[in-house]
Order: sequence, then structure tokens, then C-alpha cells
Amino acid sequence: MYVFGLISKKGGVGKTTLAANLGAILADFGARVLLIDADPQASLSKYYPLRNEATGGMIEMIHDGNLNESMVSTIVFPNMSIVLWNDKTREIQNTLPKMIDAPARIKMAINNDYVDNNFDIVIIDTQGAEGTIQDSAAFACDMMLSPISPDILSSREFEDGTQALLSRLDSGRPLGLIHGQIKALIYKMDQTRDAKAIAAEVNQAYFKFNGKVEMLKTVIRSAVAYKEAATERIPAHCREITTQNKSDSAYIAMHHLAWELFPNFHGAYVNCFGQLSESDISSIVDSDTQTESSKTEND
Repeated sequence: MYVFGLISKKGGVGKTTLAANLGAILADFGARVLLIDADPQASLSKYYPLRNEATGGMIEMIHDGNLNESMVSTIVFPNMSIVLWNDKTREIQNTLPKMIDAPARIKMAINNDYVDNNFDIVIIDTQGAEGTIQDSAAFACDMMLSPISPDILSSREFEDGTQALLSRLDSGRPLGLIHGQIKALIYKMDQTRDAKAIAAEVNQAYFKFNGKVEMLKTVIRSAVAYKEAATERIPAHCREITTQNKSDSAYIAMHHLAWELFPNFHGAYVNCFGQLSESDISSIVDSDTQTESSKTEND
């Protein structure tokens, strides 16, 4: 089992979108993927339609300190499951900081036979602010992915925020808490001259972190496919299925990211949704859209 965390001090940089789409393409490669929504905004919990919603979720996982099947919901797409953020009363934010094992709580919860036997990859989406939940998620990860949008504000916040994050997490070493490596990637890269210059500047930040932060070679360029896929609640690589070498293709970009993180996949392309047919896909999306519309009308 390998654990990724999507972590950034700044909100709105694409953590949830990246978590959902990375999980989806790895699932199409055949990995059994568990998404964990550790963000109070609960965006990941709403990203994909569910096949079955569990009775429990993050509240129970944090409270019990032991993740089991009663807390894991299944997503309609093959090989994907999720622990939903189900805390509507801020119970986790209030109780987790008071727990003596708070920094290790998420790691303890997912390190058990149930998770090991049922999942190959765990992806944790975190809130865009420092705090106990983010720290607990970080200590559970083998690797932390940090997306950066290539604008001046984001690049500077990345440097400052990452320095602060490393300093905070390094304080856990005397307690035996070792955080995973941080790998950053440029997200929402456009074709402007300024964006390219800023991306180069961010790459240079590697030396400022003494090698503790590695910049991935993969660049996720700005593309309408990500927004359209999120609206349709499908993975971005399923929105435009083509192996044509387009620099802004979500299909190509997500493959390159999967290849860089898991070199054994390199050169292989996946079919979308496993064995689901196009009619099955349309049925799922249409049915879910009708359900959401009905809920809105009833509300």
C-alpha cells in the first residue's frame, strides 16, 4: 500500500481535482484506489457518483482510529472507493487537536490489515490551511504532492508555505513521526511568457529546500477538459480520450503524471472506466444528474 497526500497552504490550487483525477487514472491502470477526504469543504466527497454510501466516514475513522469497511463508500467507477467527509458540526476540528496521538491518528487508522488487503493506493485530500488535520494527513503519507499554479502570488506562497510546513513537520522527528517526501508540480500552466518564467523560478526553489522538495517534470497545463469533467463528474482522462501528443491534453497529462510516479506503467495507455461501455457511462452520468436536480428542487 502506498499513501499520497495532496497538500498546500493555499486553497484553490487544484488539490481536489488532482486527487480525483490521479486516483481515477491509477484505478484504470488496475490499482485498487482509496480516496480519503480530509478537507472540511468536502469537495472530494462530492466529486464522483457513489455506488454505495457507507454508514460511516471521517468522523468514525478519526474517532475509532481504525478504518474499516463500515466507513468506506464505493464509487461507481471500477477500483475506486472513498472515505467521505461527514463532519457537518466540526466535531473533528474540535476533538482531534485534543487527542494525545493526534499527529499519528490518520496513519494509525489506515495502517491495518483491512486497508492493506483491499487497497493498493491511498490518496488523501487535505484542507488548504495548516492545522492538526493537515499535519496528521502529512505524517500518514509516503509522498506529499503539492500543486502550484504559476502566478507570482502562488509561487511565493508555495515557497513560504512549504518552508513553514517542513519546519512544522520536522518537529515530529523526536517523537518518531517522519513525514513523506514533498513533490511539487506546476498546475494550470498556460502558454504566456510570464507563466513560463515563473515556472522556471519555482523549479529553482528546489535548492532553497536543500533537496527536501522535488519538482516533478510533468506539467499539468490549463485545459477546459478538467472543468468539463468535474461538471460531468467523470475523470478528466475520460473526457478526451486520445493518444495524440497535445501538450494541453488532459488524457496525455494524467498519463505522464502516472508514469512519472509509477515508472512501471510507462508507455502504457488505459481504457476509460475499465470495462464500462459508453452507454453505461451515459446512464451513470444522466442518472446522477437527475438525482442531484431532484435534491435541489426538494431543498
